[in-house]
Amino acid sequence: MEVYERRLPVYLVLDVSESMLDEGIDALQKGLTALMMDLHGDAQALETAWVSVITFADRAEQVVPLTELARVRIPPLRCRPGTALGGALTLLAECVRREVRTQSAEVKGDWKPLVFLMTDGMPTDDWERPAAALRAMAGRYPANLVAIGCGEEVDPYVLGQVSGSVLMMRGDPESFRRLFQWISSSITVTSKAVASPDPGPVSLDKLPDGVAPAPVAAGPRPRGARVPVIFIPFRCRRSRRPYLVRYRLLEALDGYEPLRTHRVDEEYLAAAGGSDAALGLSSEQVFGVLPCPHCGAEGAGRCPCGRLMCADDDVGPTACPWCGCTLQTAADGGGPFSLSGRIG
Repeated sequence: MEVYERRLPVYLVLDVSESMLDEGIDALQKGLTALMMDLHGDAQALETAWVSVITFADRAEQVVPLTELARVRIPPLRCRPGTALGGALTLLAECVRREVRTQSAEVKGDWKPLVFLMTDGMPTDDWERPAAALRAMAGRYPANLVAIGCGEEVDPYVLGQVSGSVLMMRGDPESFRRLFQWISSSITVTSKAVASPDPGPVSLDKLPDGVAPAPVAAGPRPRGARVPVIFIPFRCRRSRRPYLVRYRLLEALDGYEPLRTHRVDEEYLAAAGGSDAALGLSSEQVFGVLPCPHCGAEGAGRCPCGRLMCADDDVGPTACPWCGCTLQTAADGGGPFSLSGRIG
């Protein structure tokens, strides 16, 4: 039998979609940095743990291949449109097959991987088949996979189809800090356990405040339910700079209320590639707008090109910041219309 040092593979699968804009992506970056610093201070983790980072938004990407802990360097994270959970699950399965050594008569394999999947949005691709495929490969490539929903906008049903171990947490920076401390301590606990003469089943550390197990829903997914969060793109009429308005579902009214605005750049829009989809909503089902984060205008208007812009009470011709055509007034919406945007 070939002899080599057995590794504890750790995969961090992280949502970097628009639902993580602003403090979410910042908390994720700080959490990863703190995690690496904590693990570097533990001799057993340094000896045993190998870490990989997979991010997903419009596409999934392994930004850190499985690497021994001492050599891991976390790159800057950047939000992109979309939530390709299915792509992330497919890539995770490929990485595990390629990177994790399995036990055979000739080779003593790695320890069972730890996988921490974190998301705070709704999938925008086909995720059910990759989730089923990942479960099917568990016999040959077993892993301890924990699916973590960050914030109130996550569908626990989706996470329950990915893993039998689902956690829910608040989406504020302090909760992210505590979560990454828990991930660090869980990796440390596991690295010590597998190094013992008689390692038993993996037992993760005690959950921190603000993180709790969630029941896993069984049966088919409910049909016809509205998504909890949508993002609608606008441009500032004065500066032409883009921004998103995040809306939250009000189930009792079958409509959406505005939560906050997010500044985005042209690179984000280029990544979106004009792929905003019809949301199946009328403008009458969206209850208001928020002030433009660029100029402070408190209203909104719509161009015949179908795109939205900020507007105020002034009258007179104005140029559409999307297509450049001249409008009599930016506040002229022309009655109810169908909305396009992105689910979060």
